[in-house]
Amino acid sequence: MQLIWIDLETTGLDPRNDCPLEIGMMISQNGQLLEPEYSQVITPRWDLEGMSDFVLNMHMNSGLLKDVENYGASIGLTESEAIGWLDRMAFAGPYTMAGSSVHFDRAFLQVHMPRLAKLFSHRLFDVSAIKLFCQSLGMPELPKANAHRAIDDIKESFGHYEQCRKWLGH
Repeated sequence: MQLIWIDLETTGLDPRNDCPLEIGMMISQNGQLLEPEYSQVITPRWDLEGMSDFVLNMHMNSGLLKDVENYGASIGLTESEAIGWLDRMAFAGPYTMAGSSVHFDRAFLQVHMPRLAKLFSHRLFDVSAIKLFCQSLGMPELPKANAHRAIDDIKESFGHYEQCRKWLGH
């Protein structure tokens, strides 16, 4: 089975009032995370002044805002590049979106990158739900690095998936 792991870094939690700042995608097949990855920082569609202090500090500390300023691409170009990357790297769609709290990423894609969002199935592979399931059975809570960069967060989500899988005895 092939999964498309995705993570977005955003200016906030509301897809209608906030915008993406970074997207990352990786592919796993048969339980293995594959290379290469897709990552792009995005020039926001509107001013960043509306960001909360918490989000502003988080993205300043991760280096994301500096990268947005220096390397940010338009949302339209980013969407086209992401679609092209999927066309080259993945099996035929519809793709299954994977990640932690991936419903959040889907909501932002639907508003800001609707052509990309349409390539994904209605099904989600949500590591947050898998972790909650395992924790409900007694697995200790897994530590989070809080990198707040798309590819690092994908790799952490995949690592948590692997830890859950091992804990369940597979």
